[in-house]
Amino acid sequence: MRSYSHDSKHYAKECITRNGRKLSKTKKMRNITKVVRHQESIQEQNLISDVNYLNCMASDGDSSDAEYGRKPNSEMHSVIVKIRVASMNLLAAVCRNLERHVVYGYYYMIFPNDSKDVNYNLIYLAKSDPSTHCRAAALQVGAQILAGSKIYFNQAECSVRRNCINFFPFSQSLGSMINVIYNTLFAILSTEASTFVLTQALKCLSVLVQATPFHKLETGIATGIVSHTRKLICHRDCNIQVAGLMVMEVLVSTSILTTEIVDIIGLPHTDSVPFISNNNQQVNMMSNELNEEGYEEFIETDESQNVYNKYNNNINTSESSWLLQHIIKNMDTDRQQSNVPASIYVKSINVLSALSCHFALLNTHLPTIVKVFQYALEDPLLDVQLNAARCLEKFSYEMSRYISNTSDFNCFKLTQTFWEILLPKLVVLISNSAQQNSAFKNYLCGSLANIGIVIYERLPYISKISLFSTLSGISNNSAENTIVRAAAIRALAVHVAFPSIRKNLVFVENTADMTLQFINDENLSVRVRAFWAMANVSDALVANFYVKERVSFDILTRLIEASKNACYDNDKVRCNAVRALGNFLSILTEDNFDNYVGRKMFNESIKKLAHCITSSSNAKVKWNAYYAVGNIFRNNTIFVVTEIYSDLEWQDSLYTTLCHTIVHHSNFKVRISAAIAIKYIKMRSYFQNYLNLIWSSLLAAVENSQDSVNLEEHEHVDNLQEQLCLAISHIIGISRPEDFPMLQKCLAEKAEIVSYVWLLVSNRMIPEKSVPLISCSIVLYERIKNLNQSTSDHLNAMVYVAKTLSLQEIFPCFNDVNTNFRFEHLPHQTSVIKN
Repeated sequence: MRSYSHDSKHYAKECITRNGRKLSKTKKMRNITKVVRHQESIQEQNLISDVNYLNCMASDGDSSDAEYGRKPNSEMHSVIVKIRVASMNLLAAVCRNLERHVVYGYYYMIFPNDSKDVNYNLIYLAKSDPSTHCRAAALQVGAQILAGSKIYFNQAECSVRRNCINFFPFSQSLGSMINVIYNTLFAILSTEASTFVLTQALKCLSVLVQATPFHKLETGIATGIVSHTRKLICHRDCNIQVAGLMVMEVLVSTSILTTEIVDIIGLPHTDSVPFISNNNQQVNMMSNELNEEGYEEFIETDESQNVYNKYNNNINTSESSWLLQHIIKNMDTDRQQSNVPASIYVKSINVLSALSCHFALLNTHLPTIVKVFQYALEDPLLDVQLNAARCLEKFSYEMSRYISNTSDFNCFKLTQTFWEILLPKLVVLISNSAQQNSAFKNYLCGSLANIGIVIYERLPYISKISLFSTLSGISNNSAENTIVRAAAIRALAVHVAFPSIRKNLVFVENTADMTLQFINDENLSVRVRAFWAMANVSDALVANFYVKERVSFDILTRLIEASKNACYDNDKVRCNAVRALGNFLSILTEDNFDNYVGRKMFNESIKKLAHCITSSSNAKVKWNAYYAVGNIFRNNTIFVVTEIYSDLEWQDSLYTTLCHTIVHHSNFKVRISAAIAIKYIKMRSYFQNYLNLIWSSLLAAVENSQDSVNLEEHEHVDNLQEQLCLAISHIIGISRPEDFPMLQKCLAEKAEIVSYVWLLVSNRMIPEKSVPLISCSIVLYERIKNLNQSTSDHLNAMVYVAKTLSLQEIFPCFNDVNTNFRFEHLPHQTSVIKN
């Protein structure tokens, strides 16, 4: 870099040299400020010249040195490589410390927008930089920036007619960017010789696949992914194979599959997996082209070549997906005998876990898959064991879900055999005290919880006894890790819900008693599982409520106290605790209220429920709390004993909280559950003096039901209005004649909006569900007809309510409240609906 003196003579010489002409000796020197500015501009030009040289040198390699007439300088080249790598690390650090939505605004500068865009960008460097380190660094930084961009890329789309429009929308531009990134990565995978760069390219590709909305883009991307990745999963380098399997794992795990992905991988076309139809002709053509490609470049043995030739012939059949065959080939024998690297073995297990979502593909391979689990669970390497146990937990869940929705007898038989073979192995592994890894046993307990009712009922009796003995033993083993014991309790609680098990009250009580051991554990995860299990036990007790044999009051009191105290715990604990508390209170009998202790416990429990509703910011806690309140209202005994014992003062706090939630809560699902709870109050006397409060709250909730500030709540508006109208119809149906003046007074203030919403909901609901709304006025007019002793105020109020909530096309004869109406004008359907 040149430096210039501020001396005027040197400045004059420099001007002569640079401008190619002499300066007049008599010319006066310029103003010093202008001189400095001129010098700074010259320095900036020289700096730009040097930077351009460095760019050309780094981009064109040795040819740039010859072009610029300079000798190759390996030391300078090394410095430039370090500068590029450091600059990319700086970009990564900046993006890491910025908010994600801020980084999105710079994507058009970091990534190319068009295939003709050859300017310097991250993906261009990954493809064209002469340095291996720079290419790898560019791919690493690109993967980091692309991570978590699914929300942003969901706006992308590619239209075939995009060249026919004058306006190029943002979504099309974003889709074009994704296509260019994919094409550049495909070019890297096709031409790159460095194994390290290939590995980074596959990792970057896997991140991009996770963020891509394939159903909005043109067909061909998935085929390109598979065609390039399928060759590399047979590469001689272990790391490349692992990275290739990672790409296939995330592709199979795509939330919305397209027919292109389904066909190119060989997945089954089932209704249980959402997928979008693409151009099938184009997909089939690309699949055929993929089948005709050779893979001898990366395949080393003739045996593996023959195997893959066999897979290529059946790429579109769900019975023999090439991906499933490949991972089974990696795992169907003992790893130590097959010499498969542990990293490939683990990644193959992960791919199997992803494929388990498509169980229709796997059910015919269960005899082979059960051997895979047997080998993997006994592998000496802990990482293999953990991944196999995690895979088994997910696999068993998907298998149970698939079995519950199918009627294929052969599938039942294969699944039953699967568990009969694997269950003894799992029992031994869980009971093995030498196995100290709690996560491994935790996953195995989760697998046992996922057996499912269909297969459980088909298991031999000895297998059932072995299952429950093992889980009960683990739960009561104080030497075992508490996380494992809690997982065992959770598995027992899952089985408690089975009809054949919940009838065994002794087993239910034992499970409940074991659950109480973990309610005060320091580990939050243990407490969450304990109260989830307790909630399941409470569901079983509610299902057995009408059975003569009842749970002992001592255990029931301990369960209520535990659930009540948990209402101040973490939200993850509280959402299950309030659900259990409501169930336990709903099975109380009149004998339980005979003593003061029982009544005090009930009052405190209701206050804790109300406190959870008002204090918690978690919507799930409040939703479960109102679910619990609804179960409490189902128990008529509670209302009966409330009228008997004056110290049962629970209605004020609960009704007030309920009404406030219906009108003002921001979450519409919570308001819906509160409205549903009101419908479980079956008699007018149960409302006592709170009918006015509840009625006015329902009308106010109808009035502001469309004032949703949050757009996410807008989809729940219809359901909320339906439940509010059903609750209004319920109150009208149980109200006495003397209540109607109050009902009329509140309704008159909001008659227009309530009548409009009532008519809207009646027309929107299906006929089976809209009967209470349609028949409300009919039944009310029938009640008016049958009244013998009522004042005119009562009659006029009842007529007003009936007229306001009637459908005009059904009741054209009632247009004036004060008109003497004739009952013979009532529709003939009145008696039918009433009956």
